[in-house]
Amino acid sequence: MENYQVSDNSISIRKLRFVYSLIYTVILLLVLIGSLVLIYRFNQRINNVELADEQFSELDVMETEILTSLELSLVPINLFDSGEVVEAFFLDPSGQMCFHLELFFENFIKNYSQFNQVRFLDASGQEILRVDNIDGFAKIVALENMQYKGDRYYFSDAMEVDVDTIYVSQFDLNIENSVVEEPHRPMIRLAKKIMSKENEILGVLIVNFQGSELLDAIESKNQHEGDEVFIVNSDGYNLLSPSKESDFAFMFTDKMDEGFFNQQKAVWDQIKNGENEIITDAGNYYIRPFNLLDKEVVKNTSETLYLIMKVPPENLNNKSKGLNTSIKYATVIFLPLFLFIGVQLGFAHANKKWFQNELLKNASIDAMTGLFNRRSIFYFLNHHIEQQKRTHYNIAVVFIDINNLKIMNDKYGHDKGDEMIISFSDIIKNNFRKSDLLSRIGGDEFLIIFLDSSEEGFRQSLENAFEQFKKKGIENVGIPYEFSYGITSYIKGESIDKLIDRADSLMYIDKRKKKNKPPE
Repeated sequence: MENYQVSDNSISIRKLRFVYSLIYTVILLLVLIGSLVLIYRFNQRINNVELADEQFSELDVMETEILTSLELSLVPINLFDSGEVVEAFFLDPSGQMCFHLELFFENFIKNYSQFNQVRFLDASGQEILRVDNIDGFAKIVALENMQYKGDRYYFSDAMEVDVDTIYVSQFDLNIENSVVEEPHRPMIRLAKKIMSKENEILGVLIVNFQGSELLDAIESKNQHEGDEVFIVNSDGYNLLSPSKESDFAFMFTDKMDEGFFNQQKAVWDQIKNGENEIITDAGNYYIRPFNLLDKEVVKNTSETLYLIMKVPPENLNNKSKGLNTSIKYATVIFLPLFLFIGVQLGFAHANKKWFQNELLKNASIDAMTGLFNRRSIFYFLNHHIEQQKRTHYNIAVVFIDINNLKIMNDKYGHDKGDEMIISFSDIIKNNFRKSDLLSRIGGDEFLIIFLDSSEEGFRQSLENAFEQFKKKGIENVGIPYEFSYGITSYIKGESIDKLIDRADSLMYIDKRKKKNKPPE
């Protein structure tokens, strides 16, 4: 178990949003100002190339919108790593970890509206946990409504990538129960393979990014009335077009011959030959090839998409007039856009920071030691007692008190006292089974739950820990550390408080026997 550290989130979310929005806005404004200065200096040279530069600049904004959106989407997916909680869920999808992950995913959907769906699939491709975004509300999908996705390309592709790589699918339509969902939902899927500590594949975490929001954003970046913007995949099918009729035609058997490759065949042939500016009688075409995500650490389908801007003949003359006048108006046109993007990027960054801190603060982990805290260990103890009524396995608890912690703090300082606590935590982590539940319930008090274990086995583990703890004290401060403990087993029908009290009483008997002396 990792040693989590929960940071003090003293800065309000509003202040974070203001700071990050200001930073991003200033950067974007500097980019805008620099671009306008360069355009002004070269205005005498720009004539025939004016239109091409203008169109390619517009395509740059659109490409940036796509890449920025997907890069921001990678941040939240990294919150769900293949740690002990996720591994425990895969090993027992109906266990207590399911509740925690469902809660995490609900918060995920609420804070990141661009996601349509978050789900875990097991190694066969069967969904085992899924939360949907229904009109901005997170909905946990019932087990009987979960689907088998082992035959979908994105699952098999995700299973092939390296464990530290996030897989990004091709841009297509969402399919539910083997049928294209109505109304159509354009989707990009981000997936991460989950591995056990033994390096065995447990399954895949998949997040669906809502492509419709991205397509709407691209259309909104088209600044010139009458210009037509297309996004075309590597096979020549439209993902975005003015008519909408042929968008994602490759998903339908009766539309396989509809697409940019057929509707504008001559232009498509030149695009495939590498042309990025094509002049025809029907208008001028400006092309920008790109990939969904251009990072070495992220593997995608390597499909090349094409951003295409078509300027019809009636717009050509208007777009070529008055470069200097355009510069004057560009500030008025683009300033709100850059301010909007800066604020949105700042909000996204601030929300990510806040969301991460909230997850850690609300987790059931003791910040200093990385062990379960009091609330969570009592929850697990109650849960196992309820289960024991049906399965009749043995439950034992050990109440531990570190001896002379106050003296250690007073004589050597609180840093040494903290070091003593952390050393003890590390030692018990290494001496007990993964199935044993370890917790810190107070300053120097610890509680361990043993499930279906022999008394001889866990007593030996405690004695081993005791000897190691003594040696650690000699290494750290020159005197042996010690602890006292009391072990007892659950008696059917008794309360948790009574069980803990018995262990506590036995611990004090052990403490009197040891008759520890203060550190010298």
